[in-house]
Amino acid sequence: NFMFPMQAGFILLIFLLYSSIAHSAAKYWIGGGGTGFYWNDATKWSDGTAPVDGDEIYFNQEVKVIFEHMPAYASYNKLYINQSDVSFRPYSDIFGCPECTPSTFIIGDGDNTTIDFFIAGKKNLFLGHDWGLEFNLILTAGSTARIEGRLTIFLACTYNTNAAGTVTNVINDDPVSGLDHINGRID
Repeated sequence: NFMFPMQAGFILLIFLLYSSIAHSAAKYWIGGGGTGFYWNDATKWSDGTAPVDGDEIYFNQEVKVIFEHMPAYASYNKLYINQSDVSFRPYSDIFGCPECTPSTFIIGDGDNTTIDFFIAGKKNLFLGHDWGLEFNLILTAGSTARIEGRLTIFLACTYNTNAAGTVTNVINDDPVSGLDHINGRID
């Protein structure tokens, strides 16, 4: 029968097309707390590989994590600060880190039905530091952020929501919640 080979071929084609599409992976920080972490250190992430563009990033450990070595550019579908206090503060080469550069993270999958960027109540995300390089956090068009904890933006750093259809909800459940900027910029 001629139809069976065509059906089998069609099913194989659909399978091959589906398997070739890149799927985001959930990456969980398992590296514990401390300072001086390298973002791309694969041993510190749940599946033994560093995050790549399109992944979802989750901080679920009750620790303080300070990243001082960041990629220059990355694009993730989600960034969730659930139980950790996290600092993105890339070093300057004046402090002996010639490979360090300013960093930009693009967050969002463009599907405004889910939260793309989240900071839990009484948790913190620090962008930059008073002696570090710039760090830019940019939401993509159609992305949604929910900030129940604190987002602190230091000098030369930005939190950018200029893209069409972005929404940031700030829920002040405790007196230290919300957006805070120390000479930084909220666009």
